[in-house]
Amino acid sequence: MNFSRTILAGNLANDPEMKSAKGTTITKFTLAVNRKYKDKESTAFIPCKAFGGLAETLAKYLTKGKPVFVVGELDENRWEHEGKNYSRLELIINEFQFVPDGRRREESQTGNIPF
Repeated sequence: MNFSRTILAGNLANDPEMKSAKGTTITKFTLAVNRKYKDKESTAFIPCKAFGGLAETLAKYLTKGKPVFVVGELDENRWEHEGKNYSRLELIINEFQFVPDGRRREESQTGNIPF
């Protein structure tokens, strides 16, 4: 049995790029995911891709720095360039959820932005 499911929460490291290929909409972006371990912090930059209506929604509402929660499966891209083999993992997004921006939530709690 094979199973691939990945759940990530992070902030967009760049604005989404939406393209159309062979009649299908594709949106790509990089998700920055922070990790704390003891007194150290590191950031992983995960390439993400979505297709169809999901891709259109992500491109329409997300911008660089916005938080998002994504669920998907890992895909490995392999290619050869000048005699060397390369590979890269990326997340193919199946589901997502918008995450409230922490700054807006703090401002709304102080009454500066009504919701």
